[in-house]
Amino acid sequence: FAGGLYVPTRHPHRCGENEIYKSCVSSSCAEATCERPRVGPACTADCVYGCFCQRGYYRDEAKNCVTKQECPEDSPAHTYVENDYALE
Repeated sequence: FAGGLYVPTRHPHRCGENEIYKSCVSSSCAEATCERPRVGPACTADCVYGCFCQRGYYRDEAKNCVTKQECPEDSPAHTYVENDYALE
């Protein structure tokens, strides 16, 4: 308990390699993919939860979180340069 609130010591959700659990994120801004490397800037107002790729990783066609170098060479992410406008 912390300040009267229960704070779990372990995260109850198990995610895959290079994934992180997120709760209540916009489905259009939850993670980057090899085909859509830039997240945002406009996000939908819905609320989804689950395991998503960590920052710096991209969801590939096999549903794995990979580095941009591991994305197909002809994919937008392979040559994508992250900027200050990309969302976490």
